[in-house]
Amino acid sequence: MKGIHEWRRIGKRITTNSLQFVLFIFVAISVFPAVGEAGFGVSPPSIKETRLVPGSRVTRTIYLIQGNPEKEVAMDVAVESKDIKDWLSFEPAGSFTIPAGVQQFPLKVTVVVPEDAELGIYKAFIRPSTNPENAKSGVAISLGGRIDVELTVGNDVFESFTITNINIEHIRAGEKPKVEIEVENTGNVPTGPSAASFELFNKFGDIRLAYGDVEIKEEIASFAKRGLTIEFPLSVRLAEGGYWGNVKIYDDTGRSIKELRKPFTVKEGIGFTGFMAGVGFTGMMKTGLWALGGFFVLFIFFLLFRKRRRRK
Repeated sequence: MKGIHEWRRIGKRITTNSLQFVLFIFVAISVFPAVGEAGFGVSPPSIKETRLVPGSRVTRTIYLIQGNPEKEVAMDVAVESKDIKDWLSFEPAGSFTIPAGVQQFPLKVTVVVPEDAELGIYKAFIRPSTNPENAKSGVAISLGGRIDVELTVGNDVFESFTITNINIEHIRAGEKPKVEIEVENTGNVPTGPSAASFELFNKFGDIRLAYGDVEIKEEIASFAKRGLTIEFPLSVRLAEGGYWGNVKIYDDTGRSIKELRKPFTVKEGIGFTGFMAGVGFTGMMKTGLWALGGFFVLFIFFLLFRKRRRRK
């Protein structure tokens, strides 16, 4: 009997311990997700540039991510580095606030390598963190992340760019064909396309009406993206109607790197009414004042001339 009671006692202990363990797991599962939702992180967690040269400028976007964006969060950004702290700048700068409801907030990090920078590999840490002292209704504890920065400054020039977007715009009668392009410089020196050509076809696209080409002198800064507008002078005046255009973009070797063929529309000319609407009330006032001033000057000259003739 003693053995049976002993086993019952052991069984009760095991049952009690099991219940406590299950209760612990339940509480942990209930609590840990809440902690995760209140967490804070960064994406991507690093900035690594391997093709920088003295004078390079590059901007990257890091997203500050919070698990529970119910309240606004005051933020600070600190840089830990012994030699490149002055190379880094941020947008927004200084202390800023992430509005309530924003789960992913963009932080732009710009790196400017000085012209006299020595060649080598440079490292730094960027630490964005919440600032509970400056928060009005934000989180009451300090959370943060770390962004690893590694910059390689060398003397190897890397020239590369891509045309990320191209489009033939609709225009008005009398205007030149217009093409919008977006150029992304993926190299470490300023560069860009060197020329462009435009072929004009009738509304069916089977008869070529005119041809024009232009040089592109604008360059895109290293690691930057920018839009360019290209206008093509043609030997014909475009009347209202539909046309086809074929545009080609060339690099400095004369190789075609991007081509687009599509229809476009030439709308009615702007005319006097359109001009007045485009200039607007302020423009009309300025134009009227200039006209009035010119008339007044001419009137003075007329009086002086008439007075001089009378003396003779």
